[in-house]
Amino acid sequence: MFKFSLEKLLSYRQRVEEEKQLVLFGAKTELQALENRLAQLTEIVHDHERSFNEKSIQGMTVAEMLLYHHFLVKLSENISHLGSEKGVIEQKLEERRLALIEAEKDVKILEKLREKERTVYLKEESRLEQIFLNEMGISGFIRHKNKVKG
Repeated sequence: MFKFSLEKLLSYRQRVEEEKQLVLFGAKTELQALENRLAQLTEIVHDHERSFNEKSIQGMTVAEMLLYHHFLVKLSENISHLGSEKGVIEQKLEERRLALIEAEKDVKILEKLREKERTVYLKEESRLEQIFLNEMGISGFIRHKNKVKG
C-alpha cells in the first residue's frame, strides 16, 4: 500500500492554504463593506447638494447655508478618509492574494511529488509482481519437466 512520505507536510500546507483563503475572503469582505459605505456617503453628498441647490433658489438664511456647508465639508472629509483607508485595504488584499498564491504553489509542488512517488511505487509493485509471476512460471515449468522425466 502506497504511503506518501511527506503526507503530514502536505496536510499542513493544505491547512495553511485554507487559512489564507479565509484571510483573503475577510479582506475582500472588508473592502466591499468600505466601498458600500463610500457609495452611501457619496449618495448622501449628492442628495444634500441637490437639496442645497433647491433651497438656495427658494432662498435660505446664512445659518442654513453654513449648516449645509459644514455638513458637506464633514462628509467630504469622511469620504476622503475612507478613500485613503480603501487604498490601504486594497494593498493588504493584494498582499494576502499573493500569499495565497504562494501557499497554493507549495501545495501543488507536494501534490506533484506525491504523484511521482506513487508512480514509482506502482512501477516497483508491478515489477515485483512480474518477477513473482516469472518465478512461479519457471518453478511450475521445472515441476512439470521433473514429472515428465520421473
